[in-house]
Amino acid sequence: MEISSAAIESMPCKDLQAGRSEVDVPTESPLELGSANEKQQTSLDNFFSSISSIHDRSSLDYIADRIGEKVSERLKENTVLSQKQATAAADTSTCTSEARNLTDFLHDEQEFEMIGENDMWVLRCKMCYSYLSNPVASSALKHRPTGESLATGITFSLDEYSKHCQGNCAEWRRLKHRMLAHLSGSSKTHQNSSQYMKEQA
Repeated sequence: MEISSAAIESMPCKDLQAGRSEVDVPTESPLELGSANEKQQTSLDNFFSSISSIHDRSSLDYIADRIGEKVSERLKENTVLSQKQATAAADTSTCTSEARNLTDFLHDEQEFEMIGENDMWVLRCKMCYSYLSNPVASSALKHRPTGESLATGITFSLDEYSKHCQGNCAEWRRLKHRMLAHLSGSSKTHQNSSQYMKEQA
């Protein structure tokens, strides 16, 4: 339905005012909106300014220097460790022997000794046993060997001792391999004792 201009003109003024009130208009003036935007911008400027003061150039240079120092220290540690490993590898070479029995082996390899008599014999590495018997020298060991070993001594009965002295049997071949491996550096105790003896020489 269309309303003519005459009808509009005949409407009371208060009705026109009531109609205007139903239209949505901004409740804040442009000046008020501008002031709010300025406050937000000021807050952002203050925030970024605080970050800049914390992470200024001098602080970043200090952090970079500290990181560089740590990297240099780690590189030096790795270099020293590599040198020690290379030295240990050079000091340990594979040992061989043509000995056919324990008697021949002990004659050729003076590092071992067999002590005892009658029904009980003990085979041990002389250098390792001397090293472990020295409380000052062996104090550097993180794990002291326990039980029977070539470093602490292996006990044989008379029958076992006689069998190794005769040779040409599986028991003797296993013992021979074990002694050669010990001399070649498979024993951490033997490595430490060898290093200690070199330092004392």
